[in-house]
Amino acid sequence: MRATDDGPAAGAWRKNRLPNADRCRTGPPLALKRDAGFSRNRRPPRGTRQYGMSRTIVNFLLDTLLLFTFLCTAVVGVVVRFVFPPGTQADGWTLWNSGYDAWVGLWFNIVASFALMVLVHVMLHWSWVCGVVGQRLSKRAGRTVRIDEANQTLYGVGLLVVLFTVSGVIVGAAQWSIRDGRKSAVEENDGRAKPSPTVAAR
Repeated sequence: MRATDDGPAAGAWRKNRLPNADRCRTGPPLALKRDAGFSRNRRPPRGTRQYGMSRTIVNFLLDTLLLFTFLCTAVVGVVVRFVFPPGTQADGWTLWNSGYDAWVGLWFNIVASFALMVLVHVMLHWSWVCGVVGQRLSKRAGRTVRIDEANQTLYGVGLLVVLFTVSGVIVGAAQWSIRDGRKSAVEENDGRAKPSPTVAAR
């Protein structure tokens, strides 16, 4: 006998017979979705601190410092190159109570800081660099080439060693090859001023 619509058996029959609206959906029920969205968009209460910075903020600050350092490098370079006389003639010249050597030292410090920040920038984006290289290699090889984290670190350290080695070799060769042109000119003039022995004997 079928239960009538008026008794409690009808409610039980409908509960077991008719599917629940939440059961027809794929994923969690609507109430859980609302709670998850509320907790995801909810702001932390006042008076609480959040320590650390996101990767986006770090990249933004680093890029801002790179831009500022690049502008300082360009400005100081223009001052050293075009405002001061040439290095051999700048002895005694001052700009804002600083001489030519002080400005050259400032320019070198800014360039070194800029190079260090570029190195940090490349290190933060090294995974992306390896990913681009892997995609290029995959197109050439016709198969998927993936560089795992261990190999990424190995390649990064190897690249730093190669760069520092090449830079050291260039600086060492320059230090070995440099000559004092003033001494050479003085020795050449002395050689021309000295009379030959035959002329002195006559």
